[in-house]
Amino acid sequence: MKLKFLLAFFFIGGILGACREQDPEPQLSIEDQRTNLIKVRIAEAMDDFYFWRLNMPEIASPTLFPSFQELVDALIYKPIDRWTYVTSTEEFNALTRQGQFAGHGYIQSIDANGDIRVGAVFKDSPAERAGFRRSTQILKVNGQDVQTLLANNTFTQAMGAREIGVSNTFQIRQSDGSESTVTVGKEIVTQNTVMHHEIFELSNGKKVGYLVFLAFRESSINELRPVFSAFESAGITDLILDLRYNGGGFINVAQFLANILAPPSARGQIFFRDTFNDRQKAREREVRFSTGEFSLNLNALIALTGPGTASASELIINGLDPFLDVKLVGEQTGGKPVGALVIGIAEQTLVPISFKAVNANGVGDYYDGLPVDRNAADGLDRNWGDPEESRLKEALYYLENGSFRTDFNARMSSYRHWLANRNMLNGFQAEIGAF
Repeated sequence: MKLKFLLAFFFIGGILGACREQDPEPQLSIEDQRTNLIKVRIAEAMDDFYFWRLNMPEIASPTLFPSFQELVDALIYKPIDRWTYVTSTEEFNALTRQGQFAGHGYIQSIDANGDIRVGAVFKDSPAERAGFRRSTQILKVNGQDVQTLLANNTFTQAMGAREIGVSNTFQIRQSDGSESTVTVGKEIVTQNTVMHHEIFELSNGKKVGYLVFLAFRESSINELRPVFSAFESAGITDLILDLRYNGGGFINVAQFLANILAPPSARGQIFFRDTFNDRQKAREREVRFSTGEFSLNLNALIALTGPGTASASELIINGLDPFLDVKLVGEQTGGKPVGALVIGIAEQTLVPISFKAVNANGVGDYYDGLPVDRNAADGLDRNWGDPEESRLKEALYYLENGSFRTDFNARMSSYRHWLANRNMLNGFQAEIGAF
């Protein structure tokens, strides 16, 4: 691919020179030369590491694209890939290592009616101070109707740049029906990836741990340790792992969690195998379960899922499935059975999809998502840990009775709405998973 775009570049120059007296080449500034060099390096890295590199469209020259992300967007395999992105190294490191990003500080969910609601709010964020809470409905952004923005696939653009000081005016409706208009600025928000945890004691004697986990950041391990220490000390017998908004993150964090959750029979067995492109075969490996930092020996694991459940979250579910009966409650997952390498290029970080993963039974390729065992809507009218919240309620019922209810018919259409708007969060915005 690299030679193709260089040849095209020189060929076009030759045609123009034959038609008229050759104009002097414009003198690029040092900064423009540096920018062009980074673009060339990005294209070369894609040709080396991109999982679907043989499916990349041909381009004339990487230097013709106005921005790094537009170049990447032109190279990706669009029938499948909506995840590859490039961003500043400063922004990438802040998010993945400290869990920080410039934004309002909330996660969105789409309800059964196709309305945008707040699913979670980060502690001490501008959104929290403005009155956003789980269940808040967003009606308008800067005077523009949300449904129009969704229909035009312009919601993310309407929210403006990911920069401190950018503000947006929201018309919102609370669960009691009251409406208000609030202006919320963007600040540096620190994501707390553990949103909630507690222990339920059921009538049949089971002790059930409940954990709401939002992302696999480097900082997450230190957040998870006290939670599982408490679960281990309490002697929980079962776990409900709430991954409904967890879009993934670092594999080493997924390994940390998977080793805690895996039964003793899985020790030394394959967690996942990965496959790279034809140029990166030497990177392929088998990752195996090892002894976890905490010992739970669970009888049952239930994952609460939705269309926001993807990547490392699906890896955990799929990897444990051959060794533990993992039940899924909620909605079909987002479908991302692939992972990415992190490639630094000057002050930019390229994150190209570079490999796919399968479990010990060779199961992968779930681009349409993992199906659930029990449908349940996102109970946006209830807070975390409320036993009447629809997904948690179904999980608790199963653990108490050994089966799911047969007299329950959930109204499930938010997944359909998500499919229609799945590009609302893509690239680095999908990595953040929040606004």
